[in-house]
Amino acid sequence: PGGRATSRAVAPFEGELLRRHPYVSRALPEASVQWAEKRVVAPIRTGMARVEPLAACLVVGDAAGHVDPLTGEGIHTAMIAAKIAAQCVDEMFRAADFSERAVRAYHCRVRDAFGYEFAVSKLAARLIAACPVLLDALAAVGHRDGQPFLDFFGECMTGCRPKSHLLTRRPLLACRLALATLNHLCFPVATQPLDIGRATVDKHLAATRKAKAA
Repeated sequence: PGGRATSRAVAPFEGELLRRHPYVSRALPEASVQWAEKRVVAPIRTGMARVEPLAACLVVGDAAGHVDPLTGEGIHTAMIAAKIAAQCVDEMFRAADFSERAVRAYHCRVRDAFGYEFAVSKLAARLIAACPVLLDALAAVGHRDGQPFLDFFGECMTGCRPKSHLLTRRPLLACRLALATLNHLCFPVATQPLDIGRATVDKHLAATRKAKAA
């Protein structure tokens, strides 16, 4: 999450993952993987895409970017947006007003409902992309704390709790995560190559820039 990959880089990245990742290559040898049909990959809007309000048109779910930028989850936020949309439609019928102004109210309510949470997710995704050992630190703390941590972490990642609770509601946990991150940075354990897909992404980005320049 938070990286620069485009949809065109997904298939080559998967091939490199099968070849180079020690765990994946043992579990799924590349020669044994056969796709039943041609893979089709398309990007999904995340983090609440900019949608211009149109009269009598409410956009919900993937089309509106109601997908968490960190986890890729979108069902619960789409359901929240759908409930807000239903309330707004009822108000529109009562007021006989389906104008852009009325639709704009829907967008504002959705933004109030989970816009801040998406902003936190975007920041977390960028931090993880810049410092992947954060995930190793989370795994280390989760391994030590067991099920209570996993339950709390799961609630934060699935929308039952705000993700900010990982740092604000359990300050001791935040300190332990910071210490675990420092430990992994100072004493790295090379369990897997960290450059998988980097060359592929750079290649596709260069091709995209060249095409735009032409």
